[in-house]
Amino acid sequence: MSAKQNTLYPLGETPVKSCCDPLFSTLSDKTPKPFVLRNFFTRLRRQGLWALGFLLACFAMSESYSKGLDSQQPKGSPIVWYDGPREQSVWMSGHEVVEFSRASTAQPGKALKALAPQAKLKKVIGGARIWSIEVAAVPTLKSLSASSNGGNYSPVFHRGFSLNGPRMALPGNIIVTFKPDWSREQIDAWAGLRQLQVLQQLPTGANIFVIKTDAGMTGLELANELYRSGEVLSATPNWWREVFTR
Repeated sequence: MSAKQNTLYPLGETPVKSCCDPLFSTLSDKTPKPFVLRNFFTRLRRQGLWALGFLLACFAMSESYSKGLDSQQPKGSPIVWYDGPREQSVWMSGHEVVEFSRASTAQPGKALKALAPQAKLKKVIGGARIWSIEVAAVPTLKSLSASSNGGNYSPVFHRGFSLNGPRMALPGNIIVTFKPDWSREQIDAWAGLRQLQVLQQLPTGANIFVIKTDAGMTGLELANELYRSGEVLSATPNWWREVFTR
């Protein structure tokens, strides 16, 4: 056994291998110093480039995965609405809208295509047509509402933070529950003061009425405003929901 192997070190002074030891593992003590340095930097450069390439590949895979998830997720913050006293949240799909036909003779998507020529019809469910658009949905819908050709259009919403769930939309109107001691005359007077139109009373319970609104965010915003005012017991958007059949 060599003297180097039998060398004893004081406690706490046991030599620690350097991180660069593998770079010198093939070199002997008699190797010329210029060759030692040249070999060291060559191997360091090779190992460094390999590590850099590995990190870049991991980063690219991470970016691709993130973009894939992002394409399946709605945009923006959750939008709050009220189901009775319970606060609910939905997320808006940034590039889909639903057109609700007013008549069977209406030209599908005429007003929408005037603002978004690249709009594509994705699905038809009864009287609802789901369109895919490249521009952001909200500015497009605001322009539709302001135009003379505006139809019944709504953004597409989802209950969870994913585009894979059933679609929801706002075809218009809200459902309002008034206090049980209010008479029909009081309800009509209240609606008149707010310049609202009462469409009908629902048979599902006392003092539950349908109030007319346009399609889209207008109805949801009005329902939230009425409920938060404390003047009514509840105010809920008239949601349209996509149904998946098995």
